[in-house]
Amino acid sequence: MAIASNDDLGNPSQIYASTDSGTTWTQIGAPGNPWKGVTLSANGGNLVAVASDSTVGILQFPIPSLPPKPSPQLSISASDGSLGVSWLVPSTRFVLQQTFDLGSTNWTDVPTPPTLNLTNLHHQVAVSPSPDRQFYRLRQK
Repeated sequence: MAIASNDDLGNPSQIYASTDSGTTWTQIGAPGNPWKGVTLSANGGNLVAVASDSTVGILQFPIPSLPPKPSPQLSISASDGSLGVSWLVPSTRFVLQQTFDLGSTNWTDVPTPPTLNLTNLHHQVAVSPSPDRQFYRLRQK
């Protein structure tokens, strides 16, 4: 954020913003006033400017929508005759489900609750290997 003024006689100054570290500048649609200070909120949604006569101007901008939350990915590892299914702790809750047929809509919750591994922040479930194919997925709870 920057303020540009042609003189110190109280003539209106303009407020400019840059989103590329000052390489390019865009004039903000603030009313003409002898602005002396300007700041932007952390989320970029509110601009507050103070004029030399202590007038405070507040401009609100649309806040861009947040990117979608990433979906956790399952990891499967074999150790000591069992399989370990794990996933990174997400900000939303998931339940681990299993099926033996991908063509089926019959997914069931894995009966063993996950444990939290604090060293890698993964939920982990130990499952018994089966001679049949097993498929796993996470369903948002």
